[in-house]
Amino acid sequence: MKKIVCLVLSALLAISVMPVFAADSAGLEAAITTAKSRIDIPAELSEFSSSVSAESGGITSYRLQWETAEGAETQKRIETTVDGFGNILLYNYSVFGNYYTDKASLPKLSESEVIAAAYSHLARLNPVLAPEFDQNGEILHGYDVNSTSATVRFKRYVNGLPFCGNYMDITLGKDTGELVQLTSSMTYAENIVSPDGIITPEQAAEKFKALSPMTAKYITKYGGADEDDAAVLAYEPKNSDEMIDAKTGEEFKQDVGGYQNAGAAYDTASGTFAAEAAAYGGGFTQSELVNMEQVEGLMSESEARAAVEAISELPLEGKEFSGCTFDYLGGSRKDDGTLTYIANLTYSLSEVRGDMNVREDTFVSIDAKSGELLDISTFNNTNNGAEKPTITEARALETAKAFAAKYAADEYAKADSDIEASDSAAPESDYYRDYWFNFYRMENGYEYQDNKLGITVDKVSGKIKQFSKDWNDDIEFESPDGMISADEAFSALSEQRGIEARYAIRTDESGAKSAQIVYALPIGKASIVSAKSGKLLDYNGTEYKEDEAAASADDISGHYAETAISELLENGVISLPEGETSFRPNDVITQSELLAFVAALEGEHYPITPYYERGLYKYAAARGIIKSGEAQDENLPCIREDGPKYIIRALGYEEIAQMTDIFAAGFSDSADITPGMEGYIALAKGFGIVGGNPDSTFAPKEPLIRADAAIMIYNYLTK
Repeated sequence: MKKIVCLVLSALLAISVMPVFAADSAGLEAAITTAKSRIDIPAELSEFSSSVSAESGGITSYRLQWETAEGAETQKRIETTVDGFGNILLYNYSVFGNYYTDKASLPKLSESEVIAAAYSHLARLNPVLAPEFDQNGEILHGYDVNSTSATVRFKRYVNGLPFCGNYMDITLGKDTGELVQLTSSMTYAENIVSPDGIITPEQAAEKFKALSPMTAKYITKYGGADEDDAAVLAYEPKNSDEMIDAKTGEEFKQDVGGYQNAGAAYDTASGTFAAEAAAYGGGFTQSELVNMEQVEGLMSESEARAAVEAISELPLEGKEFSGCTFDYLGGSRKDDGTLTYIANLTYSLSEVRGDMNVREDTFVSIDAKSGELLDISTFNNTNNGAEKPTITEARALETAKAFAAKYAADEYAKADSDIEASDSAAPESDYYRDYWFNFYRMENGYEYQDNKLGITVDKVSGKIKQFSKDWNDDIEFESPDGMISADEAFSALSEQRGIEARYAIRTDESGAKSAQIVYALPIGKASIVSAKSGKLLDYNGTEYKEDEAAASADDISGHYAETAISELLENGVISLPEGETSFRPNDVITQSELLAFVAALEGEHYPITPYYERGLYKYAAARGIIKSGEAQDENLPCIREDGPKYIIRALGYEEIAQMTDIFAAGFSDSADITPGMEGYIALAKGFGIVGGNPDSTFAPKEPLIRADAAIMIYNYLTK
């Protein structure tokens, strides 16, 4: 485990030297003074407004806003939030109507300069808190050729330890370094414990292992265009969020009530089905004919209603049928072009109960041919009615099991239904009137959570409120043969990921918060281990890889294109294939490689592999970079005039380029340019993309080498 060294101020010290504002005019005055002492408010932003809010814990926050007067030629606004401790937690500068029009360009500031500039803004806005934020920030996004701004995240540390996931994000111009926005996550505590006397990481790891043992299960490894998805075996801690009290070595409980999910998410399909008869003089494709034939066989609305209303377990009492739509199930297209169509039915209730207008809707989806039940979702605008929960959790579980066995028998037979349930009803204070259960698929004795039946039962009526079926009968399951043990998996996780000490908030019965030190797995890092290789896996089932520094080529030193190639690689505009270190500057560039270079001008990134080439050609065709009827061959060698042709098309200047009678390329060998291409090359010359050879020739029919293609891209991004 790496030791983190960071000079910080104690959070208590920071709070003690800050003014504590009151929620009155004096407090607002103090907040305005604080903001204006750190933020330059131009005189043209003459209109001011504010709002005051009391957050949890009794901390008052002031939302301050300055903007130009109505009718100003350019509308501008500065918004900021100052909390009761004098910290600026939000800043945003907006210029309305100032739409992004700049062309793609390489950043004028280096990554280190962007991070340094961002930290200087943080220190200016929050001078007392700044020392608690690690100056070695990370660029989250935006530092690329197609963005005018970059966002840098600075994490908060207290006593050298990460503090409660706190951060400040600074967004600034990647070329100018000017501040655009600050957002933050801050936590305050009445007490912050000292790191003295905490247990060792090794001791914490053993405690973690005992409380959250590695559990084997199937996860989905997502395939690409050439392979199907597969279920592979992996180990993961039973509770990846488990925390160990660093002082006592016991399980850490935060004692904070959380927001409960009301059940399965609403995921009913949208869209309408309308049979319109219209005269059409053209023909139909085979795919259209196949789908028309399939739609012809769908059940009618009345048949769909009869199938749904025969399900006695649904909460349809008092509800009126309000519509049925037909739609195809996304991702269901088969090799023969057919689709799985679903019927979506809606039942609604609207009534007045006391002084409350109650609205409840139930959405039911069924297979529009077979009538198979696919999904149920029930929503209302008030979940805490006057009725007390009367259904016990155990009774609700039996209801859910019976429903699954009746309406999803094949899937339920393969699912794990061994779930513990209480023999008592939910407490009256429970806001939601639901019990929800997931029956996960079991294969070879291991759970596969990506396939499941989800069921929610109303705690008062015992009716089924939600039902979902996520199931894939075509997926292939990896054999358990050759699995490593759970202990071996934990050792692999410890070696590759480790366990870290950090601060977490504990709330006592009075609501007081204290910052305690815990040991836990690092936030935001993979904790899944392959049950076969012991290597870390990403959430998509592929081998986990840390972000790597931009690749550099080992064969460009001293080359005339060295600067261009190096900067394009460094800024991620172009990339080397995985495992390669050579750029091959003097090789003739292929069509797919040139299209990938050109796509980078719009922020698209297509590594040159068989999987990505298919997407690259679809992108190029959609954007008009490559035209119907033109050769499409990933290995086709390009000539020099192909560079301007693809680049000018990508930039949207094709119509102008086709006005060949108004352009003169101005090269001594312009007569060799393919008829119709003069405008492309003339525009490219005008934009500084190409300059020609020392002898004033362009050599349009000569092979285009990779180095010269890189120079064309570089020239556009730097001119």
